[in-house]
Amino acid sequence: MSVTQITDDNIDTGIDTSKCIGSVLPAMDGSALTGLNVGTSLLKNGFNPAVDTNPADGVGAIWINTVSGQMFSCTDATTDQNTWTNMGSGTGHITYVPYYYQGTQYGYNSNGYQNNVAVDSYERYSYPSGTPSNIVGNLTSTMLQGTGHSSATHGYQAGWGPQIFKFSFATNGNASLVGNMSVYHESGGGASSEDNGYHLGGYAPGNAVSMIEKFSFQTDTSYGNIGSLTVHRYNITGHSSPTHGYATGGPHPTPVLIIDRVAFANDTSAVHVGNLSKVPYNKWADHSSLTHGFATGMSLSPTVTHIEKFAFAASSNSSDVADLSALTDGAVGTSETNNGYTSGGTDTGANKWTKIDKFSFASTTTATNVGNLAITRIYAAGQQI
Repeated sequence: MSVTQITDDNIDTGIDTSKCIGSVLPAMDGSALTGLNVGTSLLKNGFNPAVDTNPADGVGAIWINTVSGQMFSCTDATTDQNTWTNMGSGTGHITYVPYYYQGTQYGYNSNGYQNNVAVDSYERYSYPSGTPSNIVGNLTSTMLQGTGHSSATHGYQAGWGPQIFKFSFATNGNASLVGNMSVYHESGGGASSEDNGYHLGGYAPGNAVSMIEKFSFQTDTSYGNIGSLTVHRYNITGHSSPTHGYATGGPHPTPVLIIDRVAFANDTSAVHVGNLSKVPYNKWADHSSLTHGFATGMSLSPTVTHIEKFAFAASSNSSDVADLSALTDGAVGTSETNNGYTSGGTDTGANKWTKIDKFSFASTTTATNVGNLAITRIYAAGQQI
């Protein structure tokens, strides 16, 4: 039997389709089709997606900005931490940037005492040099011995009043009052997670307290009491790891060596995980690397200056690893990526310091004086960006 191959050249376009057997085809069930991706999200809106735009279909979802015409593809789907890649220009990708407590640009000192008089200003100094330090705004109220907290965009101070003040790292200027603590208590320890600030312990009129209070960076809500430290105390040094806050030292009413740990993931009371090697003379400055907590200041006996270090990962005691450049009590600590900064404070006499000391988180060398504050400050609060 001969077979004729049908080509473009020999197709008879005049065929009467009514003569074709089966010319009327039945409707096809789309569920029988295979190999086609019909489930990918195609999202449209008049703005770009954000890191917390969570597509139902995950990686491969497409977002079209109906105003600019730009198109984005979800290339990493992690809840509230998504990556949206710009498919057109190849730039302007929307990528989650993780929060780190440590700063890279500036350290801040807010409020405190200048020559025994309370001040309401705050100042900043540049990392990594420590200089110059300049007054850049006011909290609009004098707050004595408050706690410092840092979000990714703002600095906070809480305590005296009992008020919570907030200032912008980007614009500086005067701070705004955004909330209140549940009760008045000063001289606590400050810790910060990505989303919340924590006030640990402190001193209410006539009594030390063990309260752990928490407030939201996102909503500027007032504090809520979520638990307790293992003992009530004040003049606490606070530290922040990626997952926990720590409260070290403080009178009870006599000084204690306790290191307490508070979980950021759960609103629960603290756990005793270790002890300091030296008894603080008063309030030590606080610092945090990604892996360790550091406390700097004078010990009660002997009266010398220490840099204490303890590991976040282990439930262990701290060790004395180095010294500040001079006797310092009541100073402020801030934390840069690789270094700690201790600024202000006083000695056991009448000397009030403006000095800024810098020490390496990685080494055990004595701190170096790298600059000076704009004014003397004692019992101020610290923040960093």
